[in-house]
Amino acid sequence: MKGLIATVGQSSEPLVKGIEQYGPEFVCFYFSKSAATTVEEVKERLEDGKVETLDLLIEEPQDFNRCFEAANEAVEELHNRNIYPNDTLIDYTGGTKIMASALVAATLGRGFHYALVASSLDGGLQYVYMGEGDGDQGGLNYIDDGMEELLCSHNPWEIRALESKRKIQRNFNNYRFKAVIDQVDSLKKKGLSSNRDEYLLNAIRELARGYSRWDRFHYEEVKEKLREGSEDMQTYRSLTQPRDQLDLSLEKVEENIDFLSDLQKETFGFNFEKRIGKTLAVDMFWNATRRAEEGKYDDGMVRLYRTVEMFGQVEIYEELGCHTDQIPIDLIPAELREGLRHNPNEEGTVELSLYDDFRVLGTLDNEIGQDFLKHEEDFKKIMRTRNTSFLTHNYKAIEEGQFESHRELVEDIFNINRRVEFPKLEIGVSP
Repeated sequence: MKGLIATVGQSSEPLVKGIEQYGPEFVCFYFSKSAATTVEEVKERLEDGKVETLDLLIEEPQDFNRCFEAANEAVEELHNRNIYPNDTLIDYTGGTKIMASALVAATLGRGFHYALVASSLDGGLQYVYMGEGDGDQGGLNYIDDGMEELLCSHNPWEIRALESKRKIQRNFNNYRFKAVIDQVDSLKKKGLSSNRDEYLLNAIRELARGYSRWDRFHYEEVKEKLREGSEDMQTYRSLTQPRDQLDLSLEKVEENIDFLSDLQKETFGFNFEKRIGKTLAVDMFWNATRRAEEGKYDDGMVRLYRTVEMFGQVEIYEELGCHTDQIPIDLIPAELREGLRHNPNEEGTVELSLYDDFRVLGTLDNEIGQDFLKHEEDFKKIMRTRNTSFLTHNYKAIEEGQFESHRELVEDIFNINRRVEFPKLEIGVSP
């Protein structure tokens, strides 16, 4: 440690113990008038020239606001000497409770390290240094000189924020990205993060923004947000040894970016009016799967039906070179023309329904169209299930087993072998 900010009480032993153990280059004594003598005693015991010191006298040690202001002055003094939080120890052993509390409050979440002096006595029980003298002198001091030991703790941000991290983890992994963004913004607003953790929160926020847009089919800017989040996560990893920290697979993020690049290229820059392509249908399939993971089987079923419809539209475009709502009638096999719906906006064209798409494709010897017709009864079940759900025409809730059986059929018939999985946040604990 380069720097030490220490509250000072009535005994010099705790401070001498801490300085000897950590060997700081600079010590800021944070004390009241009653502890001025202690400060001088500590200085006398320091090796000349080895440690630079600064006295920060607290005129009103029972006034929290004044103590808090003084603590910020101490931090500023270290900053002026190019000594930063990650190289600074906060020792809050001595002084009044208000002084110690104010010092911790002023430095919380800024990357400092924390310690206090204690001793293991009476069968291993630990007692915190409270003053001078021994236990028989008014109970001011539970520790005999020479029995001191330094108890170091992680930045209280790590403890205080752990539950917030767990909430962020749960919401991110359950695709509740708006909640993640709100939680990150709340933490940042309250100042509950160190400079290092800013990279972590920024990474999670940008990733959540990107995946939120993706899940709502707003594909523009998604790749940029995923890249920004990935870069911030890499920076964060380079600054810390993860402990109880949120992390995710950057390789999976890169896979997602590659998938979006393929989708962008296939659809001429996400111009779905011009061309949708098989990649978009695959994406819809995995979107449906994510809704089912949330337990939203009715929602997933509607999207699964849309997946089937998209594959039909893609194959029609590949075979006939036009969209399913404006197909020249003379491109339709003669035996299938009767009963088709004519497009009222363009003479000589027809609009095909989902079932019509695959009948036409089957007649044209399209492999997917023929596979569809081979499993026609199974696909009719998909249509019936979708049409009787709460989100369409009826009031029957779809169960998990129904959805999964239909999902497996769609995955098999349309040969969906490319997976689209969003990364999961994990809290990793280092050894």
